[in-house]
Amino acid sequence: MAGGRQGFYTALCDELIAFAERRFALNIVGKDGVTHFDRVKALLKRTRNPEKRAKLEAEIKLPSFPQPLAYLWTAYHRIRRRKGVGFAGPEPIGWSDIEAFNRMTRMRLAPWEVEVIETLDNLYLDAKETDLDDDG
Repeated sequence: MAGGRQGFYTALCDELIAFAERRFALNIVGKDGVTHFDRVKALLKRTRNPEKRAKLEAEIKLPSFPQPLAYLWTAYHRIRRRKGVGFAGPEPIGWSDIEAFNRMTRMRLAPWEVEVIETLDNLYLDAKETDLDDDG
C-alpha cells in the first residue's frame, strides 16, 4: 500500500511542479514591463485566424492543478510573500523561513513537502532570473 500511496503523491508532485513551472514562465516580465501571459493575451484579442488563435491559446494554457496539493501551493506562497528582495533579485526561501512557518502556523511539513517547496522556489527564482536577464 505504501508503494501505491508514494506513487500517488509522486504523480501529484510532478503535476504541481509542471503547473508552477509553466505559471512562473508565463509571468516572466519582458523589457517592456509586460508579462509573457499578458503579451500573448493581447495578441489573442487581435487574432482572427483560427490556427493562430489555437496556437496562442495553447501557449498560455496551464497544466492541470493538482487540487489535493492546494495546501502546499498555498503554504509556498505564504512563505514566498514574506521573503525580501536584494540587489540581485528575490532571496531564496531558507530553512529558517520554513521552520518559522511551521512554528507560526502549527503546520508540520513532512520532508517530501519541504522538498516540493524548495523545488517550487527554485523554479520561481529561475523565472525571476530570466526577468533580470531580460532587463539587462
